[in-house]
Amino acid sequence: MTHLWGARNIVVSSAMLLATSSLFAQGLITVYQNDFETPNAAQFAIEICRDGGGTPVGSANYGTFSDNYSDPANGFPFVQVKTADRLCTTAVNNPTDNPSHSPAWIGNGYADNLRPLNKFTGAIIRQTSDYSHSESVGLVFPTQGQSFMDLSMDWSGLAVQLAGADPTNPTDLYHKIWLDRPNKDYGVKFRFFRLEASDTLSLVDNGASESSVNINGVPASAVRTEVFTFSTASPNGLSFDWHAMHYALDMAAMGFTSATQRLGVVWEMDTDSSYAAFDNILVTASQVPATEVVKGVDDEHTLPNISAAFAIPDVTTNDYVEGGTTINKASVELLSAPQFGALSIPDPSHPELILYTPDGVYSGDVTFQYRVCDTSTPTPACTADPVTVTLHIPAKVTPPNPGTATAVPGLAGWGVGLLSMLTMGVAGFLSRKRNLA
Repeated sequence: MTHLWGARNIVVSSAMLLATSSLFAQGLITVYQNDFETPNAAQFAIEICRDGGGTPVGSANYGTFSDNYSDPANGFPFVQVKTADRLCTTAVNNPTDNPSHSPAWIGNGYADNLRPLNKFTGAIIRQTSDYSHSESVGLVFPTQGQSFMDLSMDWSGLAVQLAGADPTNPTDLYHKIWLDRPNKDYGVKFRFFRLEASDTLSLVDNGASESSVNINGVPASAVRTEVFTFSTASPNGLSFDWHAMHYALDMAAMGFTSATQRLGVVWEMDTDSSYAAFDNILVTASQVPATEVVKGVDDEHTLPNISAAFAIPDVTTNDYVEGGTTINKASVELLSAPQFGALSIPDPSHPELILYTPDGVYSGDVTFQYRVCDTSTPTPACTADPVTVTLHIPAKVTPPNPGTATAVPGLAGWGVGLLSMLTMGVAGFLSRKRNLA
């Protein structure tokens, strides 16, 4: 998915990989970068795009994530357990190819209002109680002989849309993954492994349990484990609510001693009855730790109408800190006002929650900007560039004119003409009566 990193003004293009070691101005080497907008051409050519992922024609099995995005020529073959797949967003779903979908979901896909032009993400699921199903994905990266590496991804919780799904059925997977969950909190486990230059990494399916990781066919232990947690504000699980993930990795602390060693990363859901999408993998390397930089990500929202006040979702949801602490939501500071309408902050203790009131006249796009800082002390780091929020205001809906003439039922042809003559006759009689008076 194309992602605008507002603070450093880098647009992740739809090119699948930047496998070469290009140097950033900050001294960072780009090891791997993938927005998933360019799946494998041969695999994509034989698939249709269902809401649940890519499905090979004539097969009941989903096209795998590995099928769509492995790049062995550049040294990046994905490994996976079960059917971790390419997930299709609204722009490319075709209702004619999805006749078995329930009516409420035909052709809708997953709405991505913040990134309306994006088409693809990855997705994994874990559901142990009924399906004994846990998906995992892995990839290996060269360290480029650097002492530090950084891994960034975006994550969003979702409901599950499957062919033939019935949201009204309490035993349907939509209930188990979404409606029946006590909360909408998610956890994704990341396991990091150290590989020599010629080592191979593979995954072993353990049913409902966490997958095993083998190096050269032998079970391996992780040199570091992390769990990324987030919550989703999606009302029904059918729209994305992206959260930025970032891990700074000290290679020496994980036992790396050679420039030829490689970093293996495996991720899968840590929370049960969970389905989540991932996007925008970026792996960088450097000889020194990445400096602490606050990244602000631009947002877009569409108002329901031209006149009602609109509560903008937390503007800091996608903002994050690279190489440092965490975002301080209370530090949000408005830098500009929209061209039309007005902004207000209902609760001063939560400046990240902003209310926009349109003027009821203007329709179109308005923007405003803010900055945000992290929680470091005594001097916090803040976004270097303003973060922009764009609001799309729909045109005013004009109700039908109540003065429009309504045809008289049952009158047509000569009947309408007769009615006109009678009307003219009565009008003439009344006119003469006034003149005589």
